[in-house]
Amino acid sequence: MKLAALSVVIWGSLLHAVVQCECPEGRICPASYPAKSTPSSGTCDDADGEEIRAQIRRGVADAIEAGVAPRLNSILRLRHLGQNSRFPANSCLEILQEHPNSPSGEYWITNSAGNAISVYCDMTLECGSNNVTGWIRVANINMSDTDQQCPGTEFVLRESPVRVCERSLEYSCNSAFLDVQGITYSQVCGRIIGYQIGTGDGIKSDGDSRSGINDPYLDGVSLTYGSPRQHIWSFASYTSEVYQGCPCYVGHTSVPVSFVGNDYFCESGEHDGVVSSTTLFEDDPLWDGQDCRGIEAPCCNGPPWFHKILSSTTTSNIELRLCSDQERADEEVSFQIVELYVQ
Repeated sequence: MKLAALSVVIWGSLLHAVVQCECPEGRICPASYPAKSTPSSGTCDDADGEEIRAQIRRGVADAIEAGVAPRLNSILRLRHLGQNSRFPANSCLEILQEHPNSPSGEYWITNSAGNAISVYCDMTLECGSNNVTGWIRVANINMSDTDQQCPGTEFVLRESPVRVCERSLEYSCNSAFLDVQGITYSQVCGRIIGYQIGTGDGIKSDGDSRSGINDPYLDGVSLTYGSPRQHIWSFASYTSEVYQGCPCYVGHTSVPVSFVGNDYFCESGEHDGVVSSTTLFEDDPLWDGQDCRGIEAPCCNGPPWFHKILSSTTTSNIELRLCSDQERADEEVSFQIVELYVQ
C-alpha cells in the first residue's frame, strides 16, 4: 500500500472515532460530548479526553506497525541485501539476482538454523552446464602461501620441492572436515591440484580388495559428505602416463568402482615410465587439465573444475580424504590447492 493512501486510511479511522468540539483551551472532547457545545454550556471531561488521545496514539502506532513497518523493512532488505547481519540473504545467488552487478566478496546469508553468517560469495565463477554463478566458498586452501597450514591434524606439511600436504598415517585415508557453517546446499563445484609422489595405482574397480567408499579405494583425494559417506568426486594418480592406468586413458578397459562412476579426474605426473618411489614429480601437477599427452590426452577433457549435483540437499560438512593402500615410502599423493564452493 502506498504511504499516502495508508495515511488517509489511518486518519480517516481516527476522525471517525473522535468528535472535535469547542472545548476550552482546544481540548479534545469525548465522543459523547455535545458536538455543538460551547465553553459556556459545559465543561470537557479531561479524563475521557486523555483516554481518547491515548487511543489515537495507539491507533497510529498500530497502523504504522501493521502497514508501514513491514513494507519499509522489505524495501530496506532488498536495498541492503547481504550487506550486514540485519538483512542477510538466503544465498549468494539471491544477492546476484537482486543486484546483478554485485562484486565477489564477503556477504551475510542465513544458514539452515536461521542464523546470519558471513561468507565469501564468488559472483563470477561459472560452474555447471548452465554456467550458474553466485557460489558460496567453503574452502580456499593454497599451500604455496607460506602463511597457510594443512587442514586438520592428519596431514603433514612438505616444503620441498613444492609446498604440499601429505598423509601422516600409513596404509589408510587421512582426512579433514571442511566446515560449511550449516549452509543448505545441493551442488558442489571446485578444483583440487596435487602432485604425484612415487607410484600410484589409480582407482580400484568393483570386486578389488578395499574398494569400498570407506576404504582407500584410490591413490589420491576423495571428497565425500554425510554419514554414511556419500561420494562427491575422486582425484586419482597413476604411476606413469605411458601405462594404461587411469580409466580415462586410451585403451583402458576397466571402470572405476561403481559409486565413483564418471565423477573423477585421473592423471599421472610422470612422463617416461622411470618412476622413483620417493620422487615428487613437480613438473606436471595433477588434475590441472594440462600436459596430458599420448594415451593420457582424454584425461585433460574436464579438469581442473568439477561440478556435482547431489541427490538431495544437505548441510553436512565436506570430508577431504587423502588415500593410499600402501606405505608412504612406496606411493603417495599430495594436494596443494583445494578450492570448493556450494550452492
